Formats: sequence, structure tokens, C-alpha cells
Amino acid sequence: MTNRTFIEIILGTEVTEVVDREEIEDALDEALQGAGLGEITGGGTGLGMVHVDVEVDATCSNEAADLIRRTLQGLGVPEGSWVRGPGAGEDHAPSP
Repeated sequence: MTNRTFIEIILGTEVTEVVDREEIEDALDEALQGAGLGEITGGGTGLGMVHVDVEVDATCSNEAADLIRRTLQGLGVPEGSWVRGPGAGEDHAPSP
């Protein structure tokens, strides 16, 4: 990817009651890399939140944001999670 941008995923720590953060990162990384759209570049937990940092191809940021949302939905990520950045806007992640 030569033209890159970043998308931030913010999850409440209650997400770890449903799914492990590493499982979320692995599933997102597999989906994004499999589609050739990007990769997970970092993550962490603190202050009541889980953060996942994603680097995506800037020319496909809308497609990447949609794939991120679908992947989070498939993992059962609860209400209160956010996907923010180019293409993602500031939308609630697991919207039906």
C-alpha cells in the first residue's frame, strides 16, 4: 500500500466478556489482509476501552470500514463500539 490512512476501532472493555481482544485483532487482520485492504498495526486496553489501530489503503477506505463493521458484527461485538477514520466516519460498529 503506497497511499495509506488509518482507522481506529474503539470498543468498551465489556467486549472482552464476549470475545478476546487478540481474537478481534486476528479476525480483523485476516479479513483485511485477505481482501488486500489493510492490516492491524496495533492495539491496547486501558481507561475502560479497547483500541485497535488499522492501516488501510486510502483508495479503499470505505470498503475497508464496511469489512471491519461486518467482521465485528460476526464476532458479536456489543453495542457501544466505534469505527472512526476516513471512510468510516464516526459510526457505531455493529449496526444491523
